[in-house]
Amino acid sequence: MQDPNLQASAEHSAPLHQSRIRFTGSGSEFFRIWSVNLLLTLVTLTLYWPFARARRLTFFHNHTEVQGHALGFHGDPWKMFRGHLVLLVVGGTYAALSYLWPTYQWLGLALMALVWPALWRAALGFRMRNTSWRGVRFDFEGDLVQAYKAFLPLFVPGIALNVLPLWIKPDPESVKILGLGALAISGVFLLVLPWLMVQVYRFQHNGYRFAQECSALTLKASALYWLFMKLLLVFIGLVAVLVGVGFLMVKVLLWNPAIVIPALMGLGYFLSFIAIYSLAVVLTQNLLWSHTASAHVRLHSDLSFWRFLGWSALNWLFIVLTLGLYWPFAAVRMARMRLEAITVEIDGDVGTWVSQVPPGSAGVLADASGDFFGMDMGL
Repeated sequence: MQDPNLQASAEHSAPLHQSRIRFTGSGSEFFRIWSVNLLLTLVTLTLYWPFARARRLTFFHNHTEVQGHALGFHGDPWKMFRGHLVLLVVGGTYAALSYLWPTYQWLGLALMALVWPALWRAALGFRMRNTSWRGVRFDFEGDLVQAYKAFLPLFVPGIALNVLPLWIKPDPESVKILGLGALAISGVFLLVLPWLMVQVYRFQHNGYRFAQECSALTLKASALYWLFMKLLLVFIGLVAVLVGVGFLMVKVLLWNPAIVIPALMGLGYFLSFIAIYSLAVVLTQNLLWSHTASAHVRLHSDLSFWRFLGWSALNWLFIVLTLGLYWPFAAVRMARMRLEAITVEIDGDVGTWVSQVPPGSAGVLADASGDFFGMDMGL
């Protein structure tokens, strides 16, 4: 029998393999897939959408390499199609209630709250179990009860805001109470939103499995509160700068306010969208993946805000100038930037610990690409 001390020493001295994720896809190749997908989706009134997503996911997975080995996607489009039909039914029910019987809109939202956590958990399981690396399938082991604990609180404010008017009489005093109640509900929700989002992220990242690897997220709610504060400060800063520029142009340079104000409002909206979206994406990715690890795998993300912001602005400019035709090239460029910002550290010989355990559990590598390309419903 091997000495435990020798075994521990051998594990401690195991080599550390560190490498960047690589993305090898090209915009021109994805353009051909995207154009066919778009045409067939329009012709079939969105019924081809699940098959389009399967082709899209296959492209992005097959071009995402970790230590020289590409990910694989094995999802059955027909299973994705069933999930698509479920979403159409649930979404259609909510839309019908909202349009035809606005008073009962809260019932549609309650229906979404009842089914969405289970659908989301099924989607994560489908995605992971149909993603592979080095011939081994990933898995997702998130508990259904935990899924409801993580997602249900996100629906409570919306349901409350829809139910509140049913208890208010149509008089000025009651309308005032309604406004104050809606403001209070919205305020409390915004205050606890970072904490709620951490619960959702923990549910996701604590459920990934690969061979014997079980991922865990060590992110604290305080980090997400600081992220939200940065976004708020950027927004306030942009507003202050635009207001200052507007005051200078109207009061000092005596420009026509009927031209200046709408122009600055449009510019402000564009800059706010680009800047805040870019900062949110960069900070969220760097936080999540730098705090996700398993026993033998650690991740680190160092996505650059200024580089991401610059390419986001250029991509939107090219998309507008080409009437949307540049979108596939933009998607590939942003995917490459985000994926190649992630460094993977693996302790020991990968082939050894992958082969020791049969496939069927998931870990921290799978969703490094999955998070970027949306969600599939595999029911």
